[in-house]
Amino acid sequence: MNVDASRAAVVGWAYTNAYYVQPFTDSPFTAICSDASWSMYTHPWTSFVVLLVDRLTFHPPDIDYTHPSLLPGVLAWDEFPPARTVQLGGYTFAVKASYPIAVDPGPCAFSNSEQNVSLDSDGLHLRTVQQADQWTCSEVVLDHSLGYGTYSWQIGNDLSSIDSNAVAAGFVYEDIGKEFDIEVSQALVPAPNGIQTVVQPYTTPGNLMRFPLPATTTSTNRIVWQPDHIQFTSWKGTTPYPPDPADVIESWTYTGADIPTAGSERMRFNVWMFGGRPPATNAPSEMIVRSFTYQP
Repeated sequence: MNVDASRAAVVGWAYTNAYYVQPFTDSPFTAICSDASWSMYTHPWTSFVVLLVDRLTFHPPDIDYTHPSLLPGVLAWDEFPPARTVQLGGYTFAVKASYPIAVDPGPCAFSNSEQNVSLDSDGLHLRTVQQADQWTCSEVVLDHSLGYGTYSWQIGNDLSSIDSNAVAAGFVYEDIGKEFDIEVSQALVPAPNGIQTVVQPYTTPGNLMRFPLPATTTSTNRIVWQPDHIQFTSWKGTTPYPPDPADVIESWTYTGADIPTAGSERMRFNVWMFGGRPPATNAPSEMIVRSFTYQP
C-alpha cells in the first residue's frame, strides 16, 4: 500500500453500545511519529478499532453504528477483539450492531445476534426478531468496495409473504446520495406492486420503478453498474442470466443524472421495519440470501 505520510493519521474508536471516535470528537486525528509510533488517550471500551486514514478524505462522525472501517478514507484498520462477520460467496460482511439504539433505516435497532443473522447450508439468514420489548432488525455490510461491475444474488425464500411493515433489500451504498437498491416491501411499494428498483434520491422523477412481485420460492437479482447506466433485473428461480422472459419479475435500465461514481460504496443486505413499526402480524420476517457473486 502506498501511503502519503503527510496526509496519514490514526483515528481510534471505542465501542460500548456504539462506536465513539477517540480521543475526542473535536480532535479525532492522532499524529504518527517519525518512527511510525503513535499513542492516544481513550475512554473505556468493550472493543477498540484503530484506523489508518487519509486526513483529506476521512470525515468521521461522532458516533458510528455500523463499523468505522467502512467509512470513506480508511487506508487500513485493526481491532480488538474482532467484531462479528459472516462469509458469503467468498466475501466478508460485517454485521451491523446498534441494539438497543434505533438508527437508520427505519429508524430500527439492528442486532448482531445469531437470532438476527446466521449462516447455514441454506445461505445467509437475515431476520427481524423480538428481543425483550423491542423488535430488532438485521443488516450486513461488505468489508470493501467492489466498484463498477455486475452484482448478483439469489434469494432462497418467498419474500412476497413478509410482514406488511417489513423491508427486505439488497443495495449498494456509500451515502444517501450515492445509493441504488432492489427493495421488497408492501410498506414502501403500494399494491398491486411489491418490488422496486431505486437510484437515490428516490424523489427525483424517473429514479424509481415499481413492479408486481409474484410468489416464488427462489429468485435471482442482478445489478449491472457502469458509469453511464445501471441495469436492474430480477427473475423467478436461480437459472443463469439471461432468464427466460416468462420468469422476469422486473427489468429496468437507468441512464439518468444520479448514477454514483465508484469510490467507497459497499454492498449491503438488510431486513428492517418501515418507520420502526412493529410487525403487523407480530411475527418475524426473514430473507435468505443463498449466494452472492460479483463480476468486474
